[in-house]
Amino acid sequence: MHNQLLDIEKLIRLQVEIAVKNVYSHDLIDVGKLKWVAGFDVAYSKKYGSVAVVTLLEYPSMRLIEYGIGLGEPPISYIPGLLAFREAPSLYTAFQQLKTKPQLLVVDGHGIAHPRFAGIATHIGMALKIPSIGVAKKKLIGHMVEKDGRKLLVYRGKIVGEILSVGRRRLYISPGYGITLETATILVRSMLKGHSLPEPTYQADKISKAIVRYLDRGIVTPRQVIEKRITLIHNLTTTRDRM
Repeated sequence: MHNQLLDIEKLIRLQVEIAVKNVYSHDLIDVGKLKWVAGFDVAYSKKYGSVAVVTLLEYPSMRLIEYGIGLGEPPISYIPGLLAFREAPSLYTAFQQLKTKPQLLVVDGHGIAHPRFAGIATHIGMALKIPSIGVAKKKLIGHMVEKDGRKLLVYRGKIVGEILSVGRRRLYISPGYGITLETATILVRSMLKGHSLPEPTYQADKISKAIVRYLDRGIVTPRQVIEKRITLIHNLTTTRDRM
């Protein structure tokens, strides 16, 4: 237990260092030239651990072009505020399979709307040196302040995110790396295509959860998933899962 606490303290110190180095006061992305956007999401299999999926979509059509998959046991258990250390390794594996490099990353999780201003979207964006946005389904920190018709998320006197209502769901938008909150919110709004999540993470969520179902039911093997050798996996994004 003592060693585990020391490890946690080390990870927390690392997040503090990441936050200091992060850039989100100005945009490192040229929105006018944006063409490729990636979505990051992780689901969990009862038998095989995490199933990470990174999708690549064309912007602004939001047409799915390709996706990568990463399987593996999470290196640590879930600890609030340390999600990046649990999910990022398998997401990096999935990302490396993409043939086209995205210009923007949309991550299922928080960016600077985090106790140490360094959520998983910040970790991934800085590691890959690509502007990133955190889009979370649950609030981790802060309180809401309404200003000029916007619902802003404030933490320690600092605006760290914006809250969007999409149907019955609330989305917590925050800059990850290399992008301002204003630009991040505009882009997320433009990627909402009839679902309660922006299309990049909606597709990643859909594929990862379907793969988990197939794995846990024994319909596919981990090797078949990784190598994408089965028609079932290829058709996940175009055929509704009726199993």
